[in-house]
Amino acid sequence: MSDGDSVVLLRPADDESDGRAAEEITDIRRTFKQVSPGIEVSVERIETDDFDTTVRQCLSVFRTAERNIVAGFGGGPREIFLPFTVAVLVVRDELEQVYQFNDIDGSVRELTVPELMTSLSKEPLHTLERIGAHDGQVTLPELAEGADVSKSTLGRHLDKLEAADAVRTTRDGKTRVVSLTLSGELRLHRGTGSERD
Repeated sequence: MSDGDSVVLLRPADDESDGRAAEEITDIRRTFKQVSPGIEVSVERIETDDFDTTVRQCLSVFRTAERNIVAGFGGGPREIFLPFTVAVLVVRDELEQVYQFNDIDGSVRELTVPELMTSLSKEPLHTLERIGAHDGQVTLPELAEGADVSKSTLGRHLDKLEAADAVRTTRDGKTRVVSLTLSGELRLHRGTGSERD
């Protein structure tokens, strides 16, 4: 981070009396001033009485950002955590980085947010189910065995699944090896949801 960057802290709209939160905000401001005096730290008050409104307000914070967006998880009010997580899933492709701060040991690690928003047509979803039936890793020739579509059609399905971050493909010589990503596993877990005809 450098001069001109902004940090937005999300706080419940009604937590005015929380002295601990005020201390933490002061500590965060002090820390960022040490990193670079030109970093602006602001607090965005989020309504928490209605889940839908809370999600929309979290999304609004992302939409009003002017530059590269980094989302941070760690600590903070529970009533904002789930709506913020939903918002992060929605704007996943707009985020430069997502990280998690561990307030116990002070460690920071980068997170990879699963892709769940891209809709897929029925045929690639059936291919995803076939991959899942092979314990999550299979070669294209194995996938084609017993399939009612050609290898080239399966290849196109794999391209769509890879673009949706549901699978990862590698090469073993000339053979395409396919494995599920976390996004693919989650899609299978929810019954491949969001099917489109």
